[in-house]
Formats: sequence, structure tokens, C-alpha cells
Amino acid sequence: MALMQLRRSILGRSQRALGVRLARSFSSVSEPPLRRVCVVGSGPAGFYATKYLLKEHAGARVDMLEVLPTPFGLVRSGVAPDHPEVKSVMNDFDKVAADERFRFLGNVRVGEDVSLAELQQHYHAVVLAYGAAGDRKLGVPGEELRGVLSARTFVNWYNGHPAFRDLELDLKQAETAVVIGQGNVAVDCARILTKNVDELATTDIAAHAVEVLRKSGIKKVFLIKFLSSPVEIIADVKDSTRVGGIRVEKTKLEGEPNQQRAVGTGEFEDIPCNLVLRSIGYKSLPIEANAPFDNCRHVVSNDHGRVVTTSSSGEKQTVVGLYCTGWVKRGPSGIIGTNIVDARETVNCIVEDFAAGNYLHSESNTDEDLDGLKAVEKLIKKRNLDKQLVRWADYERLNAEENRRGELVGKPREKVTSVTEMLEIAKSAN
Repeated sequence: MALMQLRRSILGRSQRALGVRLARSFSSVSEPPLRRVCVVGSGPAGFYATKYLLKEHAGARVDMLEVLPTPFGLVRSGVAPDHPEVKSVMNDFDKVAADERFRFLGNVRVGEDVSLAELQQHYHAVVLAYGAAGDRKLGVPGEELRGVLSARTFVNWYNGHPAFRDLELDLKQAETAVVIGQGNVAVDCARILTKNVDELATTDIAAHAVEVLRKSGIKKVFLIKFLSSPVEIIADVKDSTRVGGIRVEKTKLEGEPNQQRAVGTGEFEDIPCNLVLRSIGYKSLPIEANAPFDNCRHVVSNDHGRVVTTSSSGEKQTVVGLYCTGWVKRGPSGIIGTNIVDARETVNCIVEDFAAGNYLHSESNTDEDLDGLKAVEKLIKKRNLDKQLVRWADYERLNAEENRRGELVGKPREKVTSVTEMLEIAKSAN
């Protein structure tokens, strides 16, 4: 009897020990190590990177920083207002934002309110997804004349981007517009200039744009596409500060198949016009003066999403814990969906690096180091105590107000175009 009790006792201890080991084993599988990631930019590139980070790494905690009080980047300020089906992708991004492992902080300019180096001190990884805030120029005489704009400027204006709301665009006396380019943005610009304004007024187009377009005198729009090259923008004969026309040279293709290039024929044509929109490409800019950047290609230097630098000897070195995705990674190409493949590639690199132990290790031992966003907020407030930061709940107040205003005038939303007003609406009631 005593022997049997001893055996039961030993067996019980063994089972309990095994249970502890199994519990620890399952715990280590279900609870991977915490990894804090900061995503800079809240457009499609940033949200898709966040989506797949949260999906592929259960320990990931993502904090997203955005320069504006509003998220969604070009989905809000770049997609044409008469293409609401494209904007529906915001519903997917709302689901990402609902994840408890995600946090948003708007009205933060990296490089000014907080530095890239400071972000690297408080996160295991930083993902640059801030898009392209610049545009390419033609490089021809007369490009500085009034009435010559980038398509990016025009698009941001009619979509209500705060930085472009006060653009002086007088179309009353204009009759002819010329759009240089053959991409989707060029076509959008031409369509907005000629579309029935009553139809546009039922979209989420900015109210100030509707007011100007109602008074527009534009009757004709020329799209300069293939085999034509602008060589000069001509001043108006009555006002030398304004555009009065554009001179284009007809071109032809020369060279072997797949290696052809357009060459001038010496044949020119002048097109009288009152507005010129150049739609020849966006370009990214460095996020701050010393940040890794390829000034020739206008992208962040990278290898499949891992940011790299080049030494004086020409050797490329990976910057541990720093990544990029979207236009700042590949250049301004593709559609919104292109960012999915792009983000997956970058996220795969991040997950691989986390598994290999290649991530940023903070030198700080403060409590804030356990929470990157609290550390960032503390740094920002130290520099500017009155700086108002926008969290997701704050943005939702603004979103609800825009929807309410839109409903009153028969629109899906009436965008608030002033940052000051945005912040006032977003301010917590507490």
C-alpha cells in the first residue's frame, strides 16, 4: 500500500512538472516577444504595412505618425472625388485602426516635432511610408508664369488638402487648359475641369473648389500625350506674368525595338491657353536633412524595403531597424493596390529581422522606453507644450462632423480644410 502511494505521488509530481513545462511552451508560442514598430505616414502604404505587420507578428505593436490631423493620405487628398469606389478602401483601414495593438498620432511632423533618430531610440523598427510631397518639373522657359501649376497642386486643391486651400485659381477668364501627361492623374484633372459642376457638388469635393469651378470659363482641355514635347510656356501678350500659351515640338521614335527614344522633328506648334497643368510625376523628398535618401531617384535607398546607405567606398550597408514602403520606396508608380505587394515585401523583411535578432535596441532604461508613443509625446511636449496631438478617437470626432455637414448638403462628407478648425473639432471634450 505504501509503495503504491509513493508511485502515485511520484507520478503526480511528474505530471504537474510536465504540465508546467507544457504551459510555458504554449505560452512562448502564443505570446511572442513584444516588438514596437513606428510607421511614419498614414496613407495606403502605411496602413497596408500596419495591416500585415499585425497579421504576421502577434507581438507587434504599431504606432502610426501623421503630419496632418487626418489619416489616409492620397485616398483622402489624391483620389478624384467622383471615384468614391476607390475611396472605399478607407473601410479596410478603419478595421486596421480598430485593432487594440494599433495607435495613431496625428499633427506630428517627423524631422521637426520629433527626429528620426529619436524614433529609433524608442522603437524596435521604424517604417517610412510618407509618400511623395514633391513633383517633377518640365525644365522649360516660362514654367514660373502664373497659371502654370503641377497636377499635384490642383488635385490637392480640389480635394481640400489644408496646405492648398488658399490657392489663388481664377478660372473666370480662362477658356483653354492644357494638361501635360498621360497618366490617371492627368485624366482626372481634365475630367474635373470639364465635368458638370452639379454632379461634382454631390461628391466630397472641397466646397471652395465647387465655388471656383462654377464660375470657370474653361471650354476646351488639351491633353499633351505621346509624340509631343513641351519646349516653352509662352507669356500672355497682355500680361507678361501670366501664361498665354504653350509651344510643343512634334517628336518621333528612333532606335532599335524596345530601345527607342523620342527625338525632335523640328516641327513646332503653339497652343493658346490660360491654364497649364503639368502631370509628369510626383517625387519623394528626404524626411529630414541627414536621412538616408537617393537624390537622383528621389526615393529612400533600400533593398527590398530594408533601408541602406552607401559608404564613401561604394559599399552598401543596411540600416538596422529602418525600413520603407510605398512611393518613398519604389517611386510614384502603380495604383493603391500596388502598395499591398510592396508592403508585404517590406513586412517580410521586418519579420525575418525580428526572428534573427536584427532590430533596434534602445539605450534608454526609462519607463517611457517600454512605450514608444509615450516617449514621443513627451519629447514633442517638451519642445512645444501647447502642441495639440490627434489620437484616433479625436479623428473620429472630426470624421463624424464632416459626415454630418455633408449630409446637410447632400454630400458623403464636407471636408474641413483648415488645420485650426480640424484641431478644434478633434479636441477632446474631457
